[in-house]
Amino acid sequence: MQMEVNVSQFINEEKKTQIVEKLNFLFGVEKTENIYSKLVKLVDNFNNNQKQAGNKKLWLDEKDVFLITYGDSIKEDGKPTLQSLHEFLKENFRTHTLSS
Repeated sequence: MQMEVNVSQFINEEKKTQIVEKLNFLFGVEKTENIYSKLVKLVDNFNNNQKQAGNKKLWLDEKDVFLITYGDSIKEDGKPTLQSLHEFLKENFRTHTLSS
């Protein structure tokens, strides 16, 4: 039986406050609690999936990168924007895992 990892056990109040302040700035106070909860759940799911897959690294660190982009951020004439973005990411990040 594998024990689940819970990211909130690693975040002290000072760190949580820093995260919440940034979320407040980006999304507004009224949305922050919901977004924070979803973010913690997302990281917990990632860590637990990593553990189940047998990966020793259970925590995100400075080597991890998340790309958040709009579907039309890469444009080419005569080509759908999502296709252009997909091709750009495949060409430039082919050695890294990509998921949506």
